[in-house]
Amino acid sequence: MPNNLNSKNVVLLGAGPMAMDYAKVLKHLGVNFTVVGKSLKGTQEFQKQMGIPAISKGLIGWQKEKRCKADYAIVAVSCEALANTAIELMDMGIRKILIEKPAGLTAKQIKKVCVNSQKTESKVFVAYNRRFYASVKEAQKLIEKDGGIQSFNFEFTEWCDQVAKKLKESTTGENWFLANSSHVIDLAFFLGGKPKEFHSYTAGGNDWHPTATVFSGAGITHSGALFSYRANWDAPGRWGVEVLTRKRKYIF
Repeated sequence: MPNNLNSKNVVLLGAGPMAMDYAKVLKHLGVNFTVVGKSLKGTQEFQKQMGIPAISKGLIGWQKEKRCKADYAIVAVSCEALANTAIELMDMGIRKILIEKPAGLTAKQIKKVCVNSQKTESKVFVAYNRRFYASVKEAQKLIEKDGGIQSFNFEFTEWCDQVAKKLKESTTGENWFLANSSHVIDLAFFLGGKPKEFHSYTAGGNDWHPTATVFSGAGITHSGALFSYRANWDAPGRWGVEVLTRKRKYIF
């Protein structure tokens, strides 16, 4: 990856904490990149903390620059703007895009990104990065040696008090299950296989996620592995995935 990017131009959309993390990696890899944020305040704060200049006014501001060409794009904007930003980039001719999870705030938005990527023949990758952890890759090798997965379970607890603070000026809350919890769920089914059938139950709810705060369910994957899951956002806890084979238990 570093060798592929060293001779390319990358545009990083976003100037918040996630974009800062991407900038640190790109800088470490010696990649030529341009940061594009939305507000002047946000881009100034980015420059203050990172020592890297950032263009304000989003894609419109970037297009006004003389050097607004890019081979790759990284989309690290707010969840509300993920889908539209990715689609605009594709329409501008950028064909290789890494977009932060979950690529849209609703299933409809995500589908639009998918349809547009097919239409423009773009390669769009959603940043469910836990799939690529060294521990996960090693576990996959061992699981294959063990003869495959028999069962797995996972928990995607969220810390409501901390989440609420982040959502003061955001509409992401009511879609928080998709916006954040899907990280853990993706890892579980990436290892265990796609579900063939399952039954789910929910309860509770709060001001920013009224549909539910307690989740439970179970099912079976296409490969025959049994799975179960639970989460209680109203109680203490942490995320976790456990995978069981005939020989071992893998804990993430």
